[in-house]
Amino acid sequence: MPQAAWIPLTCVFLLLPGGLPAQDALETPLGLVLSASNVSLRRADSETALNARPGDVLFAGDALRSEAGEAVFLFCPEKTAQKLAASAEVTFDAKQLRVRAGSLTEKRSVAGCFLPAMPRHTQAAQEHAGAELARAFGGADAGSFESRAAQLPAAQQAALNEQLKKLDAVPAADAAGGMVSRLERAAVLESFNLKADAAAEMRKVTEQWPDAAWARSRLFVLEEQAAKNRPSSGAPAALPEGQTYAVLVGISEFQDQDIPQLKFAHADAGEMAKLLGTPRGGGIPAENIVLLTNQAATRSAIMSAIETHLRGRAGKNDTVLLFVASHGTVITVNGKAKGYVVAHDSSVQDLGTTGIAMDTLRSWFEEEAGNVRRLYIYLDVCRAGKIGQIAAAPKSINSAAEKTAGEDNVFGMLAAQQGQVAIESVNYGGGHGAFSYFLLRALNGDADLNNDGNVTMNELADYVKEKVDESTNSRQIPKEIGDIDEKQVMAHSKRPGIELGAYTGGQQVALAASRGLDAGGSEPAQPGLLRAVRLKYESIADLLDQFDGAIQKGEILPDESAFTYLRALRARMQERDYILQAEKLRTALEDKGQQVLVRYLAGEQRPQSRDEFLAGQKYYEAAALLARDSVFLESRKDFCEGRVAIFDKNYPAAATLLERAVRLDPERAYAYNALGIAYLERADYDRASSAFRDAAKRAPYWAYPLHNLALALAEKGDSEGAIRAYQRAIQLAPKYAYLRYNLGLVYQRTNRHREAEEAYREALAIAPNDAQTLNALGSLKASEGKAGEAERLYREALDKKADLLEARHNWAVLLWDRPGRAAEAISLWRENLARTPDYVPSRLSLARHLATSDKAAAATEYAELLRIRPDYVAARLALADLDAALGRTSDALDQLREALTRQPRSPDIYERMGDAERASARPAEAREAYAKAIEYASEKAERKRIVGKMNLVKP
Repeated sequence: MPQAAWIPLTCVFLLLPGGLPAQDALETPLGLVLSASNVSLRRADSETALNARPGDVLFAGDALRSEAGEAVFLFCPEKTAQKLAASAEVTFDAKQLRVRAGSLTEKRSVAGCFLPAMPRHTQAAQEHAGAELARAFGGADAGSFESRAAQLPAAQQAALNEQLKKLDAVPAADAAGGMVSRLERAAVLESFNLKADAAAEMRKVTEQWPDAAWARSRLFVLEEQAAKNRPSSGAPAALPEGQTYAVLVGISEFQDQDIPQLKFAHADAGEMAKLLGTPRGGGIPAENIVLLTNQAATRSAIMSAIETHLRGRAGKNDTVLLFVASHGTVITVNGKAKGYVVAHDSSVQDLGTTGIAMDTLRSWFEEEAGNVRRLYIYLDVCRAGKIGQIAAAPKSINSAAEKTAGEDNVFGMLAAQQGQVAIESVNYGGGHGAFSYFLLRALNGDADLNNDGNVTMNELADYVKEKVDESTNSRQIPKEIGDIDEKQVMAHSKRPGIELGAYTGGQQVALAASRGLDAGGSEPAQPGLLRAVRLKYESIADLLDQFDGAIQKGEILPDESAFTYLRALRARMQERDYILQAEKLRTALEDKGQQVLVRYLAGEQRPQSRDEFLAGQKYYEAAALLARDSVFLESRKDFCEGRVAIFDKNYPAAATLLERAVRLDPERAYAYNALGIAYLERADYDRASSAFRDAAKRAPYWAYPLHNLALALAEKGDSEGAIRAYQRAIQLAPKYAYLRYNLGLVYQRTNRHREAEEAYREALAIAPNDAQTLNALGSLKASEGKAGEAERLYREALDKKADLLEARHNWAVLLWDRPGRAAEAISLWRENLARTPDYVPSRLSLARHLATSDKAAAATEYAELLRIRPDYVAARLALADLDAALGRTSDALDQLREALTRQPRSPDIYERMGDAERASARPAEAREAYAKAIEYASEKAERKRIVGKMNLVKP
């Protein structure tokens, strides 16, 4: 930084009235992109054109330009929607649209834009983890939309209902897939201070438009305000609870002898019935429970119970529960795989008729979801593998079962993942299925980890999954379906329950049977997960000590120990206490990611590797797990991932990721600079230059984008512009040697040798051991005919850095032309190739120079070069010439034919083929090749020469 820029260590703010620091003024957007394809968006204060995306807001001075594509947009001042046709450009002014090229079409009236005033650029760093904390520290949940609306004064309720009715009367579909309607609804809800409901609408907008940073910013604000405005106590009373109706099915004995018998499925259902009847399990009256086991559990009995007991009796405020322990399987019918639960009287000959199709259960649940308060389903079944002659499909019944849950009031658990079997054993309380046993234990109070007297849905799901996983050594891992309501109480642990037998298996379960008969598809154990399961039963103090120690040791990525301890803490702590611990880890992760960015700012002074950016990506991804909806973290993650893609030479992917980083955090210079590098690598020098200028504008004291700008300008042939950029960069970072080195390269390219040497000498004064600068200065001296000085500099460069291939190669080129030193040159080239066999400059130079003295050796080098660069046609032609000179005509022709596959209209290659065919005494083939050469030759003299050769060939 310039030394004159130092300011005394006092705080200097530009104050607005009221004493707040100045910030971006709020502006009302003029437009909104509804759809776009192959259309660029250029912001008024940016040179970089981004690909327009649905959800982009448009301010005064912004412009849309289409090439072959088109876009549909709203123009708010006119309350119109219009289409930008192909090859058109439009600029948005405060009161009108200015069409710069092409035309606008399909103009139609709309109600309005419903866009709030907002800053032109979102401040991602301010909208980060705060909403997460607000959600944790806010008051109690304020209930449903209806309950919140009911608290409004009567006049406001009437006004709200009137406005919502008007919205509901308008079709939701629009050019933006209904998003404009959602924006309007969000605006109405916010105007009545229903922030949580406005946020719910805005979340749906962000899901449809994930790159719309303004929408995500608005969501952040609304959610934060909603969380902070929750009442600390006295939440509205819930609707009165109804009754619970349960159908419990357990089948161990099957009528069809081709269906292997189970031992404990009936006991699972029976024990569940006992538990549900206790105060701990909900105190469900006996008349509300239908228990069907073994012979009683026929297909018709099960379906009748569902129809009459559950569907027939349950009402709007009631809860229904279905529990099934049996065999399950999947069969393929007409090419479509279908899942079935096996009833007592099912036949393997036709499960479509005698089994219970999961499609049937799914349809029922979908229909019933709107008619009852809650739906619970527990399935201790999996594929039966092979029942008789029926071969199960690779996917289990679970893939069909999990589709049963599609509504918010549906929750369930499946005994196993796809491809796994559900295990039963005597070790589970004297005889139960693994899943059923731990489900029973959870509902009987064991899942109440925080000892508050309630087993919540979240606690139940975690307990069952983790305990089954642990006891089966990950051969069986239950799966949730539906949505978890973390506050929903599933059992009351301090009320009377039942006595359950102990688990006696350790991790060595004596399998009695599996509810699914082929045991294939088991997954390896997950030691990290099992460790977290056991850790959460330790004391909170011990867990905190271990958690802090893991952070201090830097073991902070998701598969490392800090996350393991944090997962254990989550089960033991209240949410606000947990969030404070999560903040420690998030901060540590961001600190690591920040170091990647800090090193990036040094540019080529401290070159970075792919692995560093990959590490940065992982740190930010991990931090984002602890701060939902953080645009700040997502932008930085995209930046790091984009830089990894540049290293991988996947430039289209890099540009997409880096554009997204710019969108999400448009004031960050690092994203523009990286985007410019992606363009530069694709030789798109104009777009690269624009991005580098935008980066430099957003970070006026950052030298690296000026260096990159100079590179782009030099490639465009603007050497004077490149020199000015370097001179400005050197003013900003006078101690960065790489800037003076690169300035010297520009001077040398333009034959300004004196200035080039001066720049190199200045670079060496800063970094005397820099081998690249010594090599460049040697090259400069060689071009001036000062061979001795050049050789000394090349030697010095290699003394500083022995693996600098360019210096050794340049030294060899210098020696080749010096009398008596050709052997040394060949030795230097071979040393380079011994270090890096794929180094093309030395391989090519060695081959060319050997061709004058040892054609066979030269041919070998060209062949190796073509292995590295098979599309190098000039090398292939050189090898063909050598083969011909060595009498290997057939090999020469093979090389020429291969060259033709890459340049099929080359007269030179066809002429060479004609020469080779004539030398092989194949006149017809020679004349045919010459004829093709004549056809493709563009010069008269060239055609005349080839005709002369053709005439020498006798028919």
